[in-house]
Amino acid sequence: MDVDGQVEPDGFWTLVAEGEQRIRETFPELPCFTLAHWDGPVMVGEWNEDNGPHGLLHGDPGLGMPHAQVLTTVHGVNQSIRTMRLGAGATVPDKDSFRQKLNDLELQEPRMVGIAVDGDEVEFALWQEGGKWWAGAERDGYGIMIEAAGLDLDQMALQRVENIEPYLDARRVWLRQVRGEV
Repeated sequence: MDVDGQVEPDGFWTLVAEGEQRIRETFPELPCFTLAHWDGPVMVGEWNEDNGPHGLLHGDPGLGMPHAQVLTTVHGVNQSIRTMRLGAGATVPDKDSFRQKLNDLELQEPRMVGIAVDGDEVEFALWQEGGKWWAGAERDGYGIMIEAAGLDLDQMALQRVENIEPYLDARRVWLRQVRGEV
């Protein structure tokens, strides 16, 4: 590590390789899904090794392009989505505003929508706010969550991922780009 706290390139890529190995080891624990008709970049997204969430990120939210993260977890879907929604939008200035925002979110009832998962129609709870939406469903002992912006919900379909390697490769390419190594 440099004096300024930056990790040297070799050290950085060693840390990335170690993280990727943990992803490979935990990949079989939960199903992982991708958007069936997505033709843009897809890479490993949020990945918590202990029972999820495990996710794939479609697009790059930092570029303002349409994007989605599809996550699976063994934890409560509605609570996880409420946390995502709480982080969206303007930052609240104080505890009272935070409590009010949390209360407002808890009072909003979701709309139910059908999304194909491996060809089967699954009923998802959907919340929308501005140009973003969040959907969640429980299925076969795990939860599926989608956080998206700029995408047409009617075109949404998920398919199970059998091989995580292409998504690890894509993440490495993206990391090289943002680090200026390409």
